[in-house]
Amino acid sequence: MKRTIVLTALFLLAAADPREPLIGHWTGTSICTGVRAVCHDETASYWMRAGKTPDVVTVDFCKIVDGKDVLMGTSDCHVDFAAHTLTTVTEASDGRMLWSFTWSGTEMTGTLKSPSGQVIRNIRLTKAKSKER
Repeated sequence: MKRTIVLTALFLLAAADPREPLIGHWTGTSICTGVRAVCHDETASYWMRAGKTPDVVTVDFCKIVDGKDVLMGTSDCHVDFAAHTLTTVTEASDGRMLWSFTWSGTEMTGTLKSPSGQVIRNIRLTKAKSKER
């Protein structure tokens, strides 16, 4: 009986999705650095869910306008569990933009960089208690 309990516990631990700490709703600020005149500070609302592979989370990048989420885009982010980082590249009219984030517990910080490597946005997020939209 004891062996069955230990094996069951090991199975449950092995079956746990390592992306679980990321899954859910993250909100905070997305502040412009002045690199682009058309950039506007935003209240960020990012919804993360398990992606197609074990090292991917799919993120709906939203901003809050008049109290409601407005979807800006969706992207698959690569997760580096050892470094606690998320990265993705999105296409813009002037090239590829790099989104990169580091998380610790329920806090996440990140940047959006231009094709030339300049930081366009500084992003600070906190994980919300609810995972549902």
